Amino acid sequence: VLGVAVFLYAAAFILWTFASRRLRRTTSDTLLTFLTIGLAIQWVNGYGYIRFGEASQLAQILPILLIGLGVDYAIHMNTRYRQELSDGRSVDLSINTAIRTVGIALVLATLTTAVGFLTNVVNDIPAIAEFGELAAVGIFFSFLLMLTFVPSVREVLDRRAEKHDRLDVGGLEAGEARVLPRLIGKLSILPRKFAIWTVLASIVGTAIAGIAMTGLSTQFSFLDFVPTTSPLRETALTLDERFEFPETTSVVVFGDPSSGAAWNSMLGSYGQAAELPDVQSITLEGGTTVSTNQQSLVNVMFGFLNPGAETFDPDLLDVALDVGFNQQRMVPPDGSIAPLYDAAYERYPEIMGGVLSRTDAGAYDAALFNFDTVAGESGAGQLADELNAAFQPVEEAGLEATATSNYIISDVVVVTLRDSQISSLALTLSAALLLLVVTFWFESRRPMLGVITTLPVAMVVIWVFGFMAVVGIAFGPVTSMVSAVGIGIGIPYMIHVTQRYIEERVSQPDENEAIEHTLVHTGGALAGSAITTMAGFGILMLSTTIPFRQFGFVLAYTSGLALAAAVALLPSMLVLWDRWHRKRGDATLDASAVHAALQD
Repeated sequence: VLGVAVFLYAAAFILWTFASRRLRRTTSDTLLTFLTIGLAIQWVNGYGYIRFGEASQLAQILPILLIGLGVDYAIHMNTRYRQELSDGRSVDLSINTAIRTVGIALVLATLTTAVGFLTNVVNDIPAIAEFGELAAVGIFFSFLLMLTFVPSVREVLDRRAEKHDRLDVGGLEAGEARVLPRLIGKLSILPRKFAIWTVLASIVGTAIAGIAMTGLSTQFSFLDFVPTTSPLRETALTLDERFEFPETTSVVVFGDPSSGAAWNSMLGSYGQAAELPDVQSITLEGGTTVSTNQQSLVNVMFGFLNPGAETFDPDLLDVALDVGFNQQRMVPPDGSIAPLYDAAYERYPEIMGGVLSRTDAGAYDAALFNFDTVAGESGAGQLADELNAAFQPVEEAGLEATATSNYIISDVVVVTLRDSQISSLALTLSAALLLLVVTFWFESRRPMLGVITTLPVAMVVIWVFGFMAVVGIAFGPVTSMVSAVGIGIGIPYMIHVTQRYIEERVSQPDENEAIEHTLVHTGGALAGSAITTMAGFGILMLSTTIPFRQFGFVLAYTSGLALAAAVALLPSMLVLWDRWHRKRGDATLDASAVHAALQD
């Protein structure tokens, strides 16, 4: 049924396209845009294969990201080109003007977005570092193709139509003639009449979102990456929720464990660890507490040396007495128990190989201690801290001990992501702020425009994380990329609005006219871009894995919030900034500097 429906829809669309000259033009622009995006995706896939070989899971997001940004670039370029043509200019001059004006915004958007993603290359998690590099490269490819390939193809086709007088200039009318720009243009009432209230409402909303953000969950489960349609997921959840099924937490001791001091420290540390509340243990007749998990160096050696144990070996007991074992199973600190390890390895190589690592040269370099634990995902971080503290005597003896498990690894991943994303977010916003301040200083002698353009993006990120906390979406390996992608989406939106406002302000009599023209032309293009991006990321909501489903949902409303900030908050801030300058008696902009920048 779906196949037949798609076929009928495609047939109707093709017939409609050939029946309408205007729709033919829209169809050709759309196909050219997606051909270009396809080239960019292919280029970045080639780069990724050469650079990294096997792609990580996060690389699945790249095509959707490039579609969103590529459509944004194409819509702004085509909108300005059509506007110039409809004003009566030639094809060559229209292309030139579109590249010269919109190109400035695209350069700034590309630089700030690419820098934002590149801040992830220093991330301690390889998949995120790889994603940051590939995203930056893909954004550059999209920019390069949209500013060269698309205008070239469009100019070749339109020159021919212009030469034969077949160019439908009336059908290319831009701005007020289209429904979406007209609707967005009506929002200009907010900056014109209610600028202060719009900014105050945004600040209050940011404060509320900031408070909500403190409750953002950082839990993460590997089961989230198991498709919801898989019976294995349901089975694992049943085991976790309905049965007392302890997990295994390991402590690996690195270094030479054969010295007397090393053995004594491991013995004491093991005893402390076995008494932790989240460790399942039993108390032997002599009062010694041991873990219920028998796969530990101390447990194995106790079994060999305990006459009441099933694995008791009198020959190994004799060796132990020879190396200095006393009734407390301790040895002289300056002694060596390597002979005992050697004898045990010779008699029970499989058992010893499971708890003690031996090199080809016959030396020992690591020991394993397994514990049955019940801390779960929520208590994994605290359990790791407690086990590492219990094995502190091992550290003092010159060895290194590290606690690990699947849950502990999950906790480390989430904590690392949280810390790295906070630093990455600050670095990204700082880099974008610096770049925009310098750019607007040289372009219009108004560096404050860089601050005004960046602030709404920072507020959008806070809104996004606050909303995540409200709807119960956790901060995990996939959703941690929201801040980077949010800035990647938001910065271009803001730049397009500010850049167009500068251009309109030098030609319009006051700020009200300038902001209305800005929203009609650029705001309409932004709305089209945002709707496409929301639809693209919304596709991820159909994923069978929870993290990608959440990621698609979050980025869909991130695009919506970025659009709202670009067409309501930022215009209000620009109008207030403009009025403040006029009250001081200053010229809002240096028109000569702006014209020179556009010409250059």
